[in-house]
Amino acid sequence: MSYRNHILNKPYIKVVRPHIPSKASFFANIWHTRTMIHGLLKKYKSHIVFLGDIAIFFAALALTICLRYEPNSFKNALFLHIQPFSVLLVLWLFVFYAVDLYSYTSWKITPQNIRKFIIAFFLNFFLSISMFYMFGSFFKLTPKINLLVFSLFFIIFDSTWRLSVAKILSLKNNKKTIALFSQSPLSKEIIDHCKQHPQLGYTVELHSETESISSAQGTHKNKVLILIDNSYLNNSLATKTLYELLGQHIEVEFLTEFYENLLGKIPLSEIKEEWFIQKIKSDKNFYETTKRIFDVFFSVFCIIIFSPLFLVFFILIPITSRGPAIYKQKRVGRDDKLFTIYKFRNMYSEKDKNPDSTGNAPTWWKKDDSRVTPLGKFLRKTHFDELPQLFNILRGEMSVVGPRPERPEFVESLKKNIPHYFMRQTVTPGLTGWAQIMFRYANTIDESNQKFEYDLFYIKNRNTLLDIHIIVKTIQIIFKSE
Repeated sequence: MSYRNHILNKPYIKVVRPHIPSKASFFANIWHTRTMIHGLLKKYKSHIVFLGDIAIFFAALALTICLRYEPNSFKNALFLHIQPFSVLLVLWLFVFYAVDLYSYTSWKITPQNIRKFIIAFFLNFFLSISMFYMFGSFFKLTPKINLLVFSLFFIIFDSTWRLSVAKILSLKNNKKTIALFSQSPLSKEIIDHCKQHPQLGYTVELHSETESISSAQGTHKNKVLILIDNSYLNNSLATKTLYELLGQHIEVEFLTEFYENLLGKIPLSEIKEEWFIQKIKSDKNFYETTKRIFDVFFSVFCIIIFSPLFLVFFILIPITSRGPAIYKQKRVGRDDKLFTIYKFRNMYSEKDKNPDSTGNAPTWWKKDDSRVTPLGKFLRKTHFDELPQLFNILRGEMSVVGPRPERPEFVESLKKNIPHYFMRQTVTPGLTGWAQIMFRYANTIDESNQKFEYDLFYIKNRNTLLDIHIIVKTIQIIFKSE
């Protein structure tokens, strides 16, 4: 027996051979990893896109330093750049957020979204240049060509990243199927919205037979979301089937909750008094206190900043049309308390041109309303006519964010025609609100009903982060070119 065989036959010696995976297992692992990434991307879209932007920002910075400096000085150069560029990162992310590049509507490849990305990029670029020159003592970096090289790297990588995300989310085999069991008219709205936004990653199948709930689950396995309305819980067989699906880790969601998360509004046709008892919370003392403190600081700050405009409009409005500069009107505030709202007058005050000034019944504002003055058109478009309401905020009659206050004549009519409309008066009215950024100006009962669904969403979900989001979106809408 040879020495080699002698050694191998020893009982206490184990020969370990490395495991070489087959081609099949190798590609299976790749497919598993790909599927896992797609699953995470669909579930945490906004977070992953946000983190991807941060990673690309610093990757572009690292590549810029590699290109512009010698290898032995890379570490020192990176240390010098990291602090000022971290400040720029906050600025860039804020602009991206303000331009609406983190909502699911921005992950669809359309000319409008491409335009938004280009505008945000160039806005960031020029703001960054301004910061380099305005705060030269902090941004001690020369030459400034570094910023140009960095920006080129960033726009190439980030546009590729966002196009890839949009492509992945739109792939047919990466979609989750919604098995929709509902007779509600909301079903069509959900189906149409998912079709218009394939980047959401949903395909919707409408079912009418309760018995097919288990079969729908079996067809799609774990890539199905069972969506039902409240009426299906009245069926004991359906309830039992849904209960059993929970043990199989199948997602089951109510129509109203899915609709709310998808469209940002509460479907009035699907809720009753029980919903308000369960969902509407009045005990938000800490939030209300911090909001009031913010309102005071915000109003004082804006009054100081816009004081030159106050002076200009106090002079121009009476010159361009007969009447006072300030227009006063009664509005309904919190707990149905009446208060006087202040606005810069944007309509003619003469009785022949503004019938409402005669004491006749108030009318809805219409687009291209003949009662609006030439200067008033500018004031409405820029929302500068709302500036005097900063004093309403300072006095506590209004807040920066909340449902817009309505006239008492309209409120009485709307309460009669819209269910639960009184809930609007349970919170302080605002200068801007969720309904204002999500819906157009309402000038009919039906449109007011739709707008109230957005107001109800805010009343239910109001918090500091949502208020900040509304303020940022309002600024975006004001400066949006039409």
